[in-house]
Parts: sequence; structure tokens; C-alpha cells
Amino acid sequence: MILLCVAVALLLIAGVATASSAFLAQRDLQSWCDAAALATAGGTSDAAAYISGTEPSDHASVTYEEAAPELRRYLEGIQKEEVDVALSVQNDQIILICTRMAPLPFGRLFGRPKGIERVATSSARVVWKT
Repeated sequence: MILLCVAVALLLIAGVATASSAFLAQRDLQSWCDAAALATAGGTSDAAAYISGTEPSDHASVTYEEAAPELRRYLEGIQKEEVDVALSVQNDQIILICTRMAPLPFGRLFGRPKGIERVATSSARVVWKT
């Protein structure tokens, strides 16, 4: 009976540690994805106006071709292991979908030896500076 109680207690501890790890991995990925979206939107307004030679107020939207180099520039400056980033542009809004496999401390015990997939979506609007 005591062994059963100890086993249940250890399983609960492992469950709490695994759940905490998954939560923190999601929070970190969301923060990282938010920063990438903001950096991309912030750099796009200046770059788009410079490339096209027009005033920022003339822009009603931004294109994928204008946003993609800014995202690449941001990603080159940081190292985030094994994060897949999908870029989407709608009018003046940058949308990123970031995906990664997060390792779990007791993942094998819960049937997730490779970890759990975490997905975060972030968006930011391009602010045209005048």
C-alpha cells in the first residue's frame, strides 16, 4: 500500500514537471514569435519606403517581398533552435506562425519521447512613419 502511494506521488510530481515544462515552452515560443513579428513590422515600413522611393503615407499595404528580407535579417541576428516560421502578409499586417518541438522532462513516461509540438501565432501592424 505504501509503495502504491509512493508510486502515485512520483507520477504526480512527474506530471507537474512535464506540464510546467510544456507551459514554459509555449510561453517562450510566443514571446519569441511576438518579438519577430514586431521586428519585421518595424523594419518593413522604413525598408518599403526606401525601396519604392515613395513617401510612407503613400503605402496602403506591405507585400511579402518587402517583409521577408526584414524577417530573415531578424532571424539571422538570433539563434532559436529548430523553430519553423511561416510568414503571411495581409495589407499592413504581418502574421507569423512559429512552430517547434519542445522537449519534455518525463516525455517518455507520458508517451511523448520526442517532446510536444508547440505553435504560436503573432501579428503586428506596419506603422508608416512620416
